[in-house]
Amino acid sequence: MRKTTAAMMVSMLAASPIAMANEGMIESDLSTRLPQPKDRGPYATTVIDLETIRMSGAMTVGEVMRLIPGMLVGYRDGAHEIIAYQGMTDEYARRMQVLVNGRSILLPSSGGVPWMAMPVQIDDIERIEVIHGPNSAYHGSNAFLGTIDIITRHPRETEKAMLSVGHSDHGSTQTTARASYTGDMTAASFSLHDMRSDGYTDRSQITPFADAYRSTGGVVRIDTNLDRTSRGTGQVTLEAGANTMTTEIGGYAAPWDAKPGRNEAYRDEAIRHNFQNLAWHTGSNDLYAVVRLGRMEDHLEDLSTLTMAPGISVRDNNGYASARYDAEVEVGGTLAEHLRGQVGASLRKDEITSEGLLGANSPATVDLSRAFGQIEWRPLERWTFHVMGAVERTTIMDAHFTPTVAANYALGGGHHLRVGYAEGIRHPMAYEELADNRLNLPGVGAMHLVESMGGLRPELNRTLDASWLFRKGKHYESQLRFFRSELTELITPYERSYSGLTLIPGVVMDFKNADSLIVRGVELSHGLKRDGWLVRVAYAHTTVENANACAADLVTACGMYPTSVPKHNATLLAGYKFNDGWEASALYQYVSEYRWMWLTYPVVGDYQRLNLRLAKRIHIDDQMVIMEVLGKSLIGHVHDFRADAAWGKEVMLRLSWRM
Repeated sequence: MRKTTAAMMVSMLAASPIAMANEGMIESDLSTRLPQPKDRGPYATTVIDLETIRMSGAMTVGEVMRLIPGMLVGYRDGAHEIIAYQGMTDEYARRMQVLVNGRSILLPSSGGVPWMAMPVQIDDIERIEVIHGPNSAYHGSNAFLGTIDIITRHPRETEKAMLSVGHSDHGSTQTTARASYTGDMTAASFSLHDMRSDGYTDRSQITPFADAYRSTGGVVRIDTNLDRTSRGTGQVTLEAGANTMTTEIGGYAAPWDAKPGRNEAYRDEAIRHNFQNLAWHTGSNDLYAVVRLGRMEDHLEDLSTLTMAPGISVRDNNGYASARYDAEVEVGGTLAEHLRGQVGASLRKDEITSEGLLGANSPATVDLSRAFGQIEWRPLERWTFHVMGAVERTTIMDAHFTPTVAANYALGGGHHLRVGYAEGIRHPMAYEELADNRLNLPGVGAMHLVESMGGLRPELNRTLDASWLFRKGKHYESQLRFFRSELTELITPYERSYSGLTLIPGVVMDFKNADSLIVRGVELSHGLKRDGWLVRVAYAHTTVENANACAADLVTACGMYPTSVPKHNATLLAGYKFNDGWEASALYQYVSEYRWMWLTYPVVGDYQRLNLRLAKRIHIDDQMVIMEVLGKSLIGHVHDFRADAAWGKEVMLRLSWRM
């Protein structure tokens, strides 16, 4: 478990284009492809490191994201964790880019993220980095509101072996195992996980439902230092992973039948996901090059039984199969004494097959191409200027240019100011542009539910923001961000007239560019690590208003936007490490009322959450045993998504062995 200089450099290369040679550039910054300290980056960012993740007692990525200002986490059911940002709280949260080691994991079909079905689990994560605000100039389409990058642990920086087992009084279990190998040239790690849960602890007695799930998967990672061979130069990282999640989601009663289980509106699902990723990095601060190749495949079995009338039922298939292939190359480095730059290009192909969702448009193929670049100019010691831009087009969208400009000024004494303007775009997902969702009724024919007329335009986010950052050594950091975002061309579902057979007589659901919003907010974060203490504070005050009057056919959906964000969202994590191996921490959260964006979801009232963690570390030679007690929702029921289900008190015991 000893960290060498070479190992640290390889670890940084796994997450950023080049190793940072200077002592003042020891952090990887998601906000720029040119590595530099956080206080000189073009965007406001938040980093949650491994120590904070462990101290929080988080069991999922969503539980970690509560520590990020402006992030909102809820559960449609036990198996579907939803993470949203800045009030766009729809079920799929497709307006935020999500990466694992720089690789996008957004689904080609829905544009969302299967958080609970990711092969990467909480014990694999080294840190999580978040960009606040649009950054399509850097991360492309879907970096509309922000970007999350999950950085996994490098084989050289992890334990030789690890086993962790947890069990709660509600029946939830979590098992994780990992092994690693470290050689002179190559390091490798392999991890496995299995999670099981019965879902919500408290469900409605009026319409009982089941939401149990099981998620099982694994990841292998191999890092090779070609500089130590005579056959090449640079670092090569190979990652591959797979996961299967099965859920028992159903049991909803038909309105005309009091017996539960006749109508599975939320249906049983099986999700299979796998990925392969290859990256090559070489160079130094003066000149570097990066090549990335990736493949991702998802398969969803989503078959439900809908009761159309007493004695008449039909099977509804909303499953799909999708594959994504992508390639990216970039070069950059020092152009002059005070000038650095970077250029690159990427290609992507998405293939989606779904007779139930796309109908006659299945299979569908969407190709994307993108070119991007960045200039960083530092004319004086205190000033840093950034100009970034990207041009992106797809087979269903014309080319669009998205810029970012930012200026940083060091006030001295650890104080830094930044002001910036950035744009973000979101291309329509395949379902929005190509939907042909229908039910095939025996002896009747096709009953249309959703039919897209296409021709959608990209959504656009124009954001002006300013931030103040104060850093005192490695022990304290405080950041305050003000922003104003203008969101236009938002793609919104609506009902239009249809002459054929439909579920709702005379109309089908379609999508169109209609809504415009103004989002204003303040985000505050504090972090302290000193003398055994770890403290993190996150707070966001956000307001959303319609920029224009709601159209008559959109009044319901359009009118929900102002209530789709809690005005107040605050989290406090406080933990302490005692000298004898004991650790104790508490996580408190307050969220004011809001509504998840969709027609059937009621307003979620304000709620408070309190989680506690008590742990004991026991060292035996080069081995360590950790015993933990985790308590969740200890001050009352939490309704974080729906009114008919809540999270109640739950206690988990977890035992870990590390070597």
